[in-house]
Amino acid sequence: MFNLNAKRQKTIASLFCLSFSFVLIISCTAAPVINLANIVNAAGKVATLIDVTEKILYVSSNLLKISYEDIGKNIRSEDFRSNQKFSNYTIQKMEAQHLELSNKQKELDNSIDETNRAAKELFSILETRANQNSNSLLRGKQLHDISIKKETFLEKIKISENFSLKLRKSIQEYDNILNVFQVYVGLGEAQKYIETIDSVISQYKILNQEVQTALKEGRQIVANIAELPPQEPERTVITNASKENTTQQQNTSSSESKENKATKDDINTPDNAIVEYYQLINQQQYESSWAVLSSNFHRLKSDNNYKSYKEWWEKVASVKINSINLIENSKGKAVVDVKLKYFLKDGRQLDDSSRIILILDSNSKWLIDDKIKS
Repeated sequence: MFNLNAKRQKTIASLFCLSFSFVLIISCTAAPVINLANIVNAAGKVATLIDVTEKILYVSSNLLKISYEDIGKNIRSEDFRSNQKFSNYTIQKMEAQHLELSNKQKELDNSIDETNRAAKELFSILETRANQNSNSLLRGKQLHDISIKKETFLEKIKISENFSLKLRKSIQEYDNILNVFQVYVGLGEAQKYIETIDSVISQYKILNQEVQTALKEGRQIVANIAELPPQEPERTVITNASKENTTQQQNTSSSESKENKATKDDINTPDNAIVEYYQLINQQQYESSWAVLSSNFHRLKSDNNYKSYKEWWEKVASVKINSINLIENSKGKAVVDVKLKYFLKDGRQLDDSSRIILILDSNSKWLIDDKIKS
């Protein structure tokens, strides 16, 4: 036997313990302990995630179905057929549905990704455990079965991902429809501003015509006041200077005549004729307004007699011209587009968009020849 002193014994014992610990660490690293609980927990996690994915998929599909059914119901509604647009409430409902669909889509994608990761972890555990079987035949059989199940599962995941992609495209199409109606509403608001501006322009035209009429009356009053009684003409020697004054006066008179003619032409326009017509209506001067209608207009319209005409307008409290646009004016014929609002005495309000045809009569006065609703 070897005779070892106490110091050497302690040294050998320490080396032995260190070597044993190293072997244990290596053993644990190389072959992790896998038991039934690990496998059941991993499989349970996959099953739970599949169940969650299925529910999200069902909810998302049902939401999309309901959303498109709502669109169809709204398109078939009387309001849409009449106005070719959805109400603000309907569009806001579509926005809420789209937000909910987008959130469910994200949940679905996240759930599919988590299910995929959990399945890979399960198969990794199974492959690790199968590789620990020392029997090569059994090990090979287990790895083969695991591989088949793994491929099948990955194919199912692929199908789920493809369905999620189709669902995403359907949601995008829904957003495209929503987009159209949002933009349509925006353009409608812009049109309101345009019509407001047109109304302001129409009011300006009315005001301008009233100013021109007042100026014309004012000029007439001034001319009457300034008119002097006739006097005997004085005999004067015509000099060059007086000739120049005479010529200047003639030129001034000519200029004034042209100015008066231009003013008259500015007033006697088709759009101003329409403004005057509805002013007469608002002033309840029905005989005067009836005279603005041509004989052709009387002949074309039903109940074309003054009595029926007056009975209709007596139901109207007032007429507002929202916009008036001259489309054409040539060879004694004019085309004007108008947007009117009738305020009836029974409280109703009627909108009227029409195209009015005017003609010049023998006195160069514009008459309304026809009125066609646009």
